[in-house]
Amino acid sequence: MKLQRATAPENLGFDSNVIKRVLTQAKELKLYYHSVMIIRDGIIAFECHRYPYTADTPHCMYSISKSIISIALGFALEENLIGFDSKVVDILPEYLKGREKDERLKMLTVRHLVSMKSGKVPSPLIDKAKTNWDEDLINAKWEAAPGEKFRYVNECTAMLARIITQITKMSVVDYLMPRLFEKLEIERPYWECDKRGIEAGAWGIRLSAESMAKIFLCVQNEGVFNGEQIIPREYIRQAVLNQFNPEKPDKEDGYGFGFWRKSENLYRGEGFFGQTAGIFEDSNTLVILTASQAHSGDLWGTFAKIVTEGMIEKNPDAKPDEELVKMSKNQYADVIEKNKLRSPFEQKFNNKEIRFKPHRFISKLGFPMSMLSLATTQSARAKGGNISKIKIQFNSDEFVFSWYEDFSENTIKCGLNGEYLYSKCNIATHDFDVGGAAYWVDNNNLKIMIRPLQSMARRDLNIEFFENGKVLMTPSTDPDMYALFGSVVGAIRQISKNKVIQDLIEFAFRKFAEMLEPVHKGSI
Repeated sequence: MKLQRATAPENLGFDSNVIKRVLTQAKELKLYYHSVMIIRDGIIAFECHRYPYTADTPHCMYSISKSIISIALGFALEENLIGFDSKVVDILPEYLKGREKDERLKMLTVRHLVSMKSGKVPSPLIDKAKTNWDEDLINAKWEAAPGEKFRYVNECTAMLARIITQITKMSVVDYLMPRLFEKLEIERPYWECDKRGIEAGAWGIRLSAESMAKIFLCVQNEGVFNGEQIIPREYIRQAVLNQFNPEKPDKEDGYGFGFWRKSENLYRGEGFFGQTAGIFEDSNTLVILTASQAHSGDLWGTFAKIVTEGMIEKNPDAKPDEELVKMSKNQYADVIEKNKLRSPFEQKFNNKEIRFKPHRFISKLGFPMSMLSLATTQSARAKGGNISKIKIQFNSDEFVFSWYEDFSENTIKCGLNGEYLYSKCNIATHDFDVGGAAYWVDNNNLKIMIRPLQSMARRDLNIEFFENGKVLMTPSTDPDMYALFGSVVGAIRQISKNKVIQDLIEFAFRKFAEMLEPVHKGSI
């Protein structure tokens, strides 16, 4: 079931001229958005999906996952499987073993977890590949008693995922399939799991822009979709309110149950790198964004103008603005060069294994070189990496590129005509649809562009070939490493008000980002 589309934005009261201006601003600001949807009264007024993304491309949603866990909790509460005041140690008594004197732990409830008031502060440096994510919360230090202080902690939601799995005797996805996903005609989504098979909860779900729109339309309509009450009404009403004072929830700026209340009129589901579902209550409008934008405030601030500056009287007879139609169809996340150059090195290196020396330094840091960006693997159970060899088959109309990573082999096709060819891969235990393209920059340098669609960034490889059989492979990321983690740098800069120290922090981070993508030396 696809959502209904309007003929023109004006049908639902949006000015095409404002939308064109916003798209131009987004280009000028070099915003890394993938999809945007503007939906009013349940109908899509405008959408733009930048190549190679579509409305149906599953996308990594990061902390939008928290909103989905919140919905799962709403079902469990409605079915009397659990209560807001249920104690964590009553549901999972094993966590009390060895901690019998921890009175704060005995106080910790489901409400504390979903409202981010656990009182716990896990270390952000924990290697998620080596731990059970709910246990990271239990093992963390206390900074306050439960309920006393708000702190946004991923492990709170990881614990909720563990609890939902415990009380339902099934995975979170299995629990939600008949209650949410099937009713919205959403295919079974992938969700990152820990080594026990329990969903991360706080991150890791993949949803397409259209699927996210369906879920948040349901939220927007107090749990109703196509006339059917799906999400419990009273729960979702409370979930989108600021729960700073649980006795008196309000519409002030704050956090609810997996949703951010921004104002009297606006609340959002939010995920890292710009994943956003924003609901303007007064105009019954939903804005959906998927992206790889580090400074998500710039992204939201730009596209929200379609609503805040572009609303006009509805015109049901309006026809499409041809210029806007052309603009929205000619948007590219990736611009692939069309280059007919072919190199004599193709014959020398065709179908030959090129072996690389391992980079022990970045491996010891926990960031081995992978075809996935660090933005994708930072919180993953399996990180892949340690590319040991590659092979390229040079054909007349395509290249076939193979690589060995984490003791497994993947092979993709690479288009030579300025467009991706698509292949399926399993990288670091995760399934991906991968777009591949390649072109010769000059006779010595081959550029390969690899876009795992369900990940956050594109991996580029510049491979330089030499007559003696040697090869230099230089990896890069788009957006680059520094851009992807620019928001982290901003937070670190706040450690000191001294500009010299701030600049040193930024310089050190830039150098560190460069170190994570070193040149790889190889030979046939």
